[in-house]
Amino acid sequence: MSMERRDFLKSAAAASAASAIGMAVPTAAQAKADAAQSDWR
Repeated sequence: MSMERRDFLKSAAAASAASAIGMAVPTAAQAKADAAQSDWR
C-alpha cells in the first residue's frame, strides 16, 4: 500500500505532536506510520 505525500506528512505531524505532549499513540496508528515511512523515498 502506497501512501501519498500529503497523507505521509499528516501522519508524521500527528505522531510528532502526540509524542511532544506525551500522548500515547495507538498501536494501529503507529504501525500505519511505520509502514508508510518504510515505503517513503
